Amino acid sequence: MSLKGFLRILVIATATGWAGGAHAGLLDDLTAYWTLDETSGTRFDSVGSNHLTDHNTVTQASGVVGNAAQFTKANSEYLSIADNPSISMGDEDFTLAAWVYLDSLPSTSLHQPMHIIAKGNQFFTGQIEYLLRVDANDQAILYSPGGTGGVFASTAGPFSTNTWNHVVGWHDAAGDTLNIQVNNGAIDSRSHAVGVQDLGNELVLGTAATIHDDLLDGRIDEAGIWKRILTAEERSLLYSGVTPLSQPFPLSVGVEPLTQSVAPGSLATVGLTLAGLGAATAPSLRLLDLDVAFDPGILALHSVTFGDPLLGDQLNLTGLGSTTTATSGTGTVNLFGQSPDSAADLNTLQAGAFRFATLEFEALGLGTSPLSVSVNDSRNAWDHPFNAITTDGSVAVTPEPSSLVLLGTGLIGLAGWRRRFRA
Repeated sequence: MSLKGFLRILVIATATGWAGGAHAGLLDDLTAYWTLDETSGTRFDSVGSNHLTDHNTVTQASGVVGNAAQFTKANSEYLSIADNPSISMGDEDFTLAAWVYLDSLPSTSLHQPMHIIAKGNQFFTGQIEYLLRVDANDQAILYSPGGTGGVFASTAGPFSTNTWNHVVGWHDAAGDTLNIQVNNGAIDSRSHAVGVQDLGNELVLGTAATIHDDLLDGRIDEAGIWKRILTAEERSLLYSGVTPLSQPFPLSVGVEPLTQSVAPGSLATVGLTLAGLGAATAPSLRLLDLDVAFDPGILALHSVTFGDPLLGDQLNLTGLGSTTTATSGTGTVNLFGQSPDSAADLNTLQAGAFRFATLEFEALGLGTSPLSVSVNDSRNAWDHPFNAITTDGSVAVTPEPSSLVLLGTGLIGLAGWRRRFRA
């Protein structure tokens, strides 16, 4: 007989008298995100400074995306971060999400649920802020002073051990509801018109806040907190294994100016510009590898300079020195740039749009050369690929106006001479 319990995933929130850049998808209003890939020790917040302190040696195991934090209940293992405004809520929209894997089930007889994310203390009157947990059964006591308590994911049915489940819970301030969804399935909702308390409790993963009881026995992976309600599409993306760090954000790569005309023997200056990044926020660029193709009968590569003329090298923001190379071939040049800066520095210091490199071409012969841009690889600060969108340009090599005048004058004179000769 398989080990099963009629488990409930719940979000608990309590009453309060407190009221409450460019669109970046899952990064929008993401206040904390833990990949939980670390082997041991501190678990780092990938989008902010809510780094989690390790208690009693939380270890590592395989996760849904990379590795996960392994919590052993017998060792009273958990992770924590002190209270601060970024993880505190009021009567506002917010979403909690995480993958959870149970090694054992909560105790029904002792009523010991297992907490995933918790802020507050359910064992003291009025001390709950918000909890996302796995409960022993649907008879669990949910307490919320002045409110209706929590909402169970009844539709999802029982959980089993040794299985990954994706849990999303959210508070809808305008709709006055608590909502929960498991494995991108049906949504369970419950009326909750009193908001959420902000009491100054620590936030913990793997246990109940404050008293550090009701410990999780299993793994947590890819846990996040948003100060908004995720869309159905975004919840579906999370369930599919996409994360806020790996979401393929669009990166625009183009030439500037798009078109230009130069005379034979002169230089055409072309800028390779990037746009679509966050301005001093994620997403930012760590690596770019691209090719520019041109007509070698019309243009010859003269020089390549990396960096923005005004903003400097946006891949070298802390003085560590970026890696840049330019490799030319017949009718093509490959440009590569990589930053050594940390994800935090890139996300807080890099501009939202800048020039990656400046190319100079010598005009050889008359005609129009296309400038075709193709991106081989582009990576954000967390080393995940962008969805690169390119815009091509062109350079026209035409005679100088004075040459045209002389040519025209010569043709007119030739025509007159021919008329006189015939006469």
